[in-house]
Amino acid sequence: MSAEQADYDFDRWLAAFDGNIEVFVRLREEVQYAVESAIKASGIKAHTVVSRVKSRESYREKLERKQYADPMQQMHDIVGARIVCLFPDDVEKIGAILGDTFEVLHFDDKGKGISPEIWRYVSVHYDCKIKNIHQGPRYDDIKDSVFEVQVRTILQDAWANVEHYLAYKGASSIPASLRRDFSALVGLFHVADKSFQQIYDQSQALDDQASQEMLATHRPPANDAHDKIDIDRSTVKALCKQLYPDRRQSPDSAYSDFVEDLATVNLRDLDGLQELITDGRKEAEEREATYLANHQGFQPLTDIGIARLAVSVVVPEFKQLQRERRIRPTAYE
Repeated sequence: MSAEQADYDFDRWLAAFDGNIEVFVRLREEVQYAVESAIKASGIKAHTVVSRVKSRESYREKLERKQYADPMQQMHDIVGARIVCLFPDDVEKIGAILGDTFEVLHFDDKGKGISPEIWRYVSVHYDCKIKNIHQGPRYDDIKDSVFEVQVRTILQDAWANVEHYLAYKGASSIPASLRRDFSALVGLFHVADKSFQQIYDQSQALDDQASQEMLATHRPPANDAHDKIDIDRSTVKALCKQLYPDRRQSPDSAYSDFVEDLATVNLRDLDGLQELITDGRKEAEEREATYLANHQGFQPLTDIGIARLAVSVVVPEFKQLQRERRIRPTAYE
């Protein structure tokens, strides 16, 4: 122990930590709830939202390193949350959400200004407080406490976790024999993160294109094989939006599952699918109405639910496939 550490009043600040542990726990719960609620309302898909109160051992270790004059005020990560999102563009969007939800005192983009060979720990950190508009007993003890929120992508999180296990803190600590591989891996993760964003953007653009160009008007059936439009997630989503504009829209995964099942029974072009749905639509809607009349508390089918039911009415192979896979188009969510 150094002379400075010997003079530092660890007992005082450990006692302060112990005396405030219930406040820290309540602050963590409030932060977790507020972050989850705000992200859900935004429509952004977060991979994980986790929060924690720093352990007593970790708190003491940081006291030994930093020796804050007043750690209760200066150690901003006693309570912390981490948001792991899917795409790089979501990092900035979530930052804006945090600004709307909390009072942001400071933010630090760990990825800015570092060497391009280093991709470590590039999350964005926000020091925050509960906004003053929140009053009353629920907030009185926690509204003045600062907490930290980290935001990173799922690939940045994977890198950080593996790097933490390997315990390399920078380029100098990496053995020379590993530096080339380490550098290549940095580039691979960087490209993968950008590529996932590009794929997502292109996927959304294809959805828009399918809706605007293909299905904005009623298309006549294609007369030539070259004019036929293949079934994929985007085209099926657009078709369902046109045929069932008043029904609940399904998640993207449901359109993909439907396409895969249609391909299994060799249904691959959009005109053919539209014709099948049209042929089975009346009977499917009659079955739906009968089911709802005899079962209380159920909602009408989603667009994919009614489309599946319509196809199963006129294509026995598709109906059998759904039975084999235990897909129940009459299950009203």
